[in-house]
Amino acid sequence: MTSGQSQKGGQGSQQMQVAGDYIVNVGVTEERAREIARETSREVVQQHTAEAMDLVVERIEKLDTRVVAVLGSQDRLSAFADPGFIRTFKKAQEGAAASERESDYAMLAALLAQRAEKPRDRPVRAGIERAIEIMDQVDDDALRGLTIVHALGQWIPRSTNISQGITTMENIFADLVDGPLPEGRDWIDHLDILDAVRVNSLTEFKPFDEYYPARFPGYVAPGVLKEEVPPAVGGSLESLPWDPFVEEHELRPGYVRLRAVAEHVFRETYVNGGMEDVWVDEIVAQGIATFGLGTIDENAKIALSSRLRSEPTIGSIADWWGRLPHHFNITAVGKALATANAFRLDETKRLPRQDDTPPPRKVGPDPEPAAPDH
Repeated sequence: MTSGQSQKGGQGSQQMQVAGDYIVNVGVTEERAREIARETSREVVQQHTAEAMDLVVERIEKLDTRVVAVLGSQDRLSAFADPGFIRTFKKAQEGAAASERESDYAMLAALLAQRAEKPRDRPVRAGIERAIEIMDQVDDDALRGLTIVHALGQWIPRSTNISQGITTMENIFADLVDGPLPEGRDWIDHLDILDAVRVNSLTEFKPFDEYYPARFPGYVAPGVLKEEVPPAVGGSLESLPWDPFVEEHELRPGYVRLRAVAEHVFRETYVNGGMEDVWVDEIVAQGIATFGLGTIDENAKIALSSRLRSEPTIGSIADWWGRLPHHFNITAVGKALATANAFRLDETKRLPRQDDTPPPRKVGPDPEPAAPDH
């Protein structure tokens, strides 16, 4: 290649350059991905006895079908050209060969999708690989409990409407609670042994009514009386009216609050909607000063807690949360397991994936709310 030539290609592409002016990029097709999966599976199958081969082949084929389908739908089949991914993939095939649970194949596929999503993030990679190693040892009830604790701290709705936001989270948790929630402490010790959590027996989780409403700071902001709302944003936006950015406070009748579930979601929504950063900064600054965004109003918090507990699934989770015996921290391994399980159960795809953020586009001041975000 002469000094005047250059090449560019996507991850996993194969490139050929002829005479300096003919370049062909060849990615990994679905057919080639299946061939690679069959090649790696032969090595795994050979590790087992002749009597077990038929069952091993059947289980690995179930995994391979899921992985190719998932990565194909995400346009990440190029991961099959990454030697590091192939090593992880073989571990997943070994895990599938050893597991009789159908759900494990979906879990392993979801973990591999996370691995393909962040190929250069070593801490995430380490957690995923360890999660794959222990997949066939994780108890179903313990995994369910881990997933719920993780989800409570990971995802919130984007909807500015409180009723709609609560309904969104209720629907999500109704999918995630696919069986009984574990009681006692044995399930926590089980996860601790598997490196999915770190037990801290000296402390307790915050009460549900303190912890979860605080995850929605925009919903429980104090707001201002409707008749006292300034006509304009103010600051450097003296002529911009507040009307497009505020709504009635469902939890405080007669009050108005900024249309936000949280400051970072407000920023992302309007920046992704095409609004200038300096405008968003000014609106947020004035929203904090005028409507108390980021401040928790005690009456609004109590009202939100009551609304949340009235939901059948979230209400049962709140009661269960109060019976947790002691605090624990979720490790990178536990986060990988919980995220994979949540995505497995989230068949309607309400939960955001890594690439769900829409490209910037010019819109008015009132963009449509998106799916839940972390």
